Amino acid sequence: MSNKRDFNKLMSKIRRNPYEIPPSLIKQLQEHTGGFLLCALDNLGNTKFYENFDNAAIRDAVELKLLQILAAKAEKMNQQIIDAISDDDTIDPSDDSSNE
Repeated sequence: MSNKRDFNKLMSKIRRNPYEIPPSLIKQLQEHTGGFLLCALDNLGNTKFYENFDNAAIRDAVELKLLQILAAKAEKMNQQIIDAISDDDTIDPSDDSSNE
């Protein structure tokens, strides 16, 4: 019974205190990059986005690159789905050998 109570206590603590990227890390990213977009996912599945750009041109460049990456990943996933449902043993309608 203690394990369940400990688990519930831990989950309650996590819900009250969702994970945050340490401010010192965000500050270092700001100091050492021209811009960043950081997505963090906590152990409850909540997302948090951090972003900072020196100017609009850098923001646009980062967003464009992100869109390119996401489009490539979507294309790869689509191909994986097509490959998974494709069957190498499909019937070829031009093959008359099945009428023998």
